[in-house]
Amino acid sequence: MTEHLSFVDGLMARIEGPMNFRLILQPLVALYFAVRDGMKDAREGKSPYFWALFTEPTHRREILESSWESIGTVFIVAVGLDFVFQY
Repeated sequence: MTEHLSFVDGLMARIEGPMNFRLILQPLVALYFAVRDGMKDAREGKSPYFWALFTEPTHRREILESSWESIGTVFIVAVGLDFVFQY
């Protein structure tokens, strides 16, 4: 029980602590990329990502490989932001 409280206390301390805007900025950046990629898939007539993973087993490898392009972009942006914040 105390582990749960220390986690919650630590999370709440981040709201008022240094670099608190990261709690808002990082999820917003991830949301932006998710919406952008989802809209691109919709324009191309592709099935939603998770739905396609389970319903299109013949294209699963292709879907996973294409997801690394999007994940790589988000990862690079996150590392860049973290580097700036830490510096």
